[in-house]
Amino acid sequence: MENLSRNPDIIILDYQLDGIVENAMNGLETLDKIKAFNPQIPVIMLSSQDKIEVAINYIQYKAFDYVVKA
Repeated sequence: MENLSRNPDIIILDYQLDGIVENAMNGLETLDKIKAFNPQIPVIMLSSQDKIEVAINYIQYKAFDYVVKA
């Protein structure tokens, strides 16, 4: 989050951030904060979850795209 002021061209964000670092924000919370800071930054969400409901949820939260990683 501290690097958002550098105005990145794109952000690739993992769905399970809170599974990587204890007490971290999850991907949806992070996406919300990025879009609140600058809604023009495209965010691509990565996940191992292949549920269509998860993809639709992220697109509704203004993710640029949702990619399922195998």
